[in-house]
Amino acid sequence: MTGHADGVITVNLAEADDAERERRRQGLGEPYRTLLGHMRHESGHYYYWDLLIRPTDAVESFRALFGDERPTRLVSTTNKARPQTGKPVS
Repeated sequence: MTGHADGVITVNLAEADDAERERRRQGLGEPYRTLLGHMRHESGHYYYWDLLIRPTDAVESFRALFGDERPTRLVSTTNKARPQTGKPVS
């Protein structure tokens, strides 16, 4: 899996294969997927989230607007919430 941890981006070599990347793109319902685009996406997570949001007071406003990213925390204004996202069940 391509991802990031503390600013280090890990690239799954399988994503460099056109056929594999296309299979993943279709499986995830993405309109397009490129290796460079995915690296840019992961670097955006790091710079935006880890450097600009998390260390500030804006993190609670961000969570209120977009949902809680922490997988085990339930955050909802209703009694029903998805345990993994904290977002209300529709």
